[in-house]
Amino acid sequence: MIETIIETRWSPDSLEVIAIALGDLKDKRAVRPLIKLLKNKDKHVRAAAAEALGKIKDKRALKYLIYTLADPEKIVRLSAARALGNLGDKNCIPFLIDALSDNSPSVQESAAEVLGKLGDKVAINPLINALKTTNNKDVKVKIIKSLGQLKAKEAISEIIRCLREQDEEIKEAATEALGMLGDSSAIPFIINALSDKKEAIREAAAEVLGQLKDKRAVPALIKALDDQCWLVRYRAAISLGILKDSSAIEPLIKLLDDPNWSVRWKACQALNMLESPKAIRPLICKLEDKDWHVRKEAATALGNLKAIEAINPLIKRLEDKERFVRQAAQKALVKIGIPALNALIKALSHSNKYVRKEAATALGEIKDKNALPFLLETLKDKYWSVRKAASDALVNLGEPSISPLISILENI
Repeated sequence: MIETIIETRWSPDSLEVIAIALGDLKDKRAVRPLIKLLKNKDKHVRAAAAEALGKIKDKRALKYLIYTLADPEKIVRLSAARALGNLGDKNCIPFLIDALSDNSPSVQESAAEVLGKLGDKVAINPLINALKTTNNKDVKVKIIKSLGQLKAKEAISEIIRCLREQDEEIKEAATEALGMLGDSSAIPFIINALSDKKEAIREAAAEVLGQLKDKRAVPALIKALDDQCWLVRYRAAISLGILKDSSAIEPLIKLLDDPNWSVRWKACQALNMLESPKAIRPLICKLEDKDWHVRKEAATALGNLKAIEAINPLIKRLEDKERFVRQAAQKALVKIGIPALNALIKALSHSNKYVRKEAATALGEIKDKNALPFLLETLKDKYWSVRKAASDALVNLGEPSISPLISILENI
């Protein structure tokens, strides 16, 4: 049926959209007629057929798509390269390597991208050679990214050289690729990129230095916390949290007052990772931050620190207007555990139903039987959600709850 549709009485414009539709439908019955279309006189039809075969991902199309890499029209060669990437068959690698020398930069780009996607290290040296010889910015960017994906340690010196180029996209790709390679020899060059005049380069460098987990980067990342670009400060905070160096504690505490909420949020996360008691008081202050992301993260950090000083401020957050903050405060109080018991029991009588609900949930997770009589009383709450939370908490307490619950039923 499909082959009878795709015949010469249809115009090239119609055949093109038919091929596109069959590609989107991804039905393997279309493979043979689409292979036939690869020989159509119209370049747009051939390109659409190649793209469609890539979407269907049937290995029967492999050799035909490889032949199509030699098509006289670049749009068709480009589609063939992309389709081969979708097929994921490594038998096409030698032909994609040849395509790195195609006279069309867009085909070179596509070939480089697919070689990285296929993940075979046989492509590393050809990609390095192509990186050395090409003057096209977009081709360079694709090659660098693919070398990073392939974790090509052999390419480190070439990628480092790319950090010295003027183009922003090339330097950003090189910085990210060095992060993927995870080689400590690149650290000084990435640290230097933190001083680049382009914000995107500084941001990428700050992120990559955290990924590499090398403490030589700590002083430069601390300095980056004062960068004029908030995204750089944001990335530097995360990386300092990952590196867990105590020298970053005070600078990160200072960052809690950053004008940008995203930066304050990441400062809370970083301090959470560092697990320093020095951060407790500043984090308690952040429970009142105007942004809920910051309040939530501060609550989470205080819970991980088991900060007894934070119990009453966390109880207050149980009435936060944002559900995620209330839940984070409840979980923090659970982590603090028994020291929070009396405050949570008292909260069962709070005027706010959210406070009562979260307090009941927390008491159930702490599982201390001293909360039993108060949870039983909470079963009388006028709100179903609070009663259900108390009921669930009693279930969590287990055996001690059974007799009192049965007794209630026996005495009605």
